[in-house]
Amino acid sequence: MILRFESVPFVDLSGLKMLNEIVKHLQKRGIEVYLCEANPQVRRHMYRAGLFRTLGRKHLWRKFSTALEKCEADLAEKNKHKEK
Repeated sequence: MILRFESVPFVDLSGLKMLNEIVKHLQKRGIEVYLCEANPQVRRHMYRAGLFRTLGRKHLWRKFSTALEKCEADLAEKNKHKEK
């Protein structure tokens, strides 16, 4: 799942805490979550809210095209391991 923050001008702490919980829930279900296009202020708030710890740096991208490429590569890698 790729979440685009292109049109999100600001976020508050309670919203980020909820997003963090949703991401954790999705991860437990085996769903990878990628975030992209967040402006610098939103990224700072994400960092402070602990979202980067939950996601890990490899799931945060500045551009949608880069997030999509990484997502596709990760899916291909998982499928390759399943075939073995």
